[in-house]
Amino acid sequence: MRAFVYTRQSLDRTGLGAAVERQREDCRKLCKERGWTIVAGFSDNDVSASSRKPRPRYQRSPPAGP
Repeated sequence: MRAFVYTRQSLDRTGLGAAVERQREDCRKLCKERGWTIVAGFSDNDVSASSRKPRPRYQRSPPAGP
């Protein structure tokens, strides 16, 4: 199975992206356990999902489908 990984952190006061990197690593582990192949990764760091501000990487990610 092919998988796309999307990570997001609402507020990153340090600017280091540590939270999205932890999310990315968790997703890698999960995909490996399930035998899935990660074909692309997308990340929006320091971007709130509830503020209605654009999430550029999320908006460019491929649509869900079979």
